[in-house]
Formats: sequence, C-alpha cells, structure tokens
Amino acid sequence: MATEKQSNTGLIGAGVVALALVGVAVGLGVNAVSASAQEEHAMGLRVDEERQAKDLKLQQQGELVAPITWADKAKGTATVPVSRSMEIVVKTLQADPGAATPAPPPPPPQPASDADAGDGGDASTDAASDAHAAAADAGPHEGGSGSAPKPPKPPAPPAPPTTPSGP
Repeated sequence: MATEKQSNTGLIGAGVVALALVGVAVGLGVNAVSASAQEEHAMGLRVDEERQAKDLKLQQQGELVAPITWADKAKGTATVPVSRSMEIVVKTLQADPGAATPAPPPPPPQPASDADAGDGGDASTDAASDAHAAAADAGPHEGGSGSAPKPPKPPAPPAPPTTPSGP
C-alpha cells in the first residue's frame, strides 16, 4: 500500500481568513480609539474657546463700568465709561442743541476772472486784492491746504490798436 501524503488546503484557507478578520478588527479598534481621542481633544478646544470668550466678555463689561481714569495725564486725556460719557453728551446737547452740528467751513476765496480783471481795475480788482490780503492774514493753517494762497492774476494788458488794411 502506498501511502500518499495529502495536505489539507481547507485548513490554510481558514487560517488566512481568520488572520484577515483579526487584522480588520484591530484596525477598527485603533480607529475607534483614535477618533475618541480626537473628539476629546476637540471638546477640550471648544471648552477653552468658550472660557476665553466668557473672560473677554467679563473684561469688556468691567471696562464699561470702570471709573474715570487718566489715559495720559500729561496730555489731559482721560478714559470715561460709555454710560457716563452718554450722560455728558445728553446734558451738553440739552444745554446747547447747536453743539451737535459742527460749524460749516469758511467759503473758499473766489479768484478774479479774466473778464473782470480787464475792465480798468476798479471794483473787481479791489475785491481780488482784498481776498488776497484776507488769505494772507489767515496764514497757512486756516487756509485749509497748508500752503500759502496764490496771488490773483495781474490784469491783462490792453490789446494793441489795429490798422485798417486796404487800398
């Protein structure tokens, strides 16, 4: 009798499948643990952000009700709580309603036109020289642009006489 050696291929296949299932289970377990750790970390960040937001809100509320203090005593600048500053503004406006509107800027000087300058230099030239003198008296700070105003144009010279042409 001849003995034949037979290998059991079903047993090897079952072992491979079992190892694959164990690998998948380990992978899923590691994934679950990792996801849980990430979720806990994210929750910790949210708690920190909420705490920071609450702290900031408390700080801002404290600043709104803080007493009046000097911001820069040398310059005469103080910090005033919003509620107190609103009271000051209301009292000021009740005393003088016009204080809410700033004064209009002064009108710009009107330059003399060429047509006005050519009629002999009477009233229009005098007005232009008065405007120039007023602008010079105002100085560079009140003129608005920071530079000295331009002088008015001198009057145009009279046109030369024309000679008739013809025979």
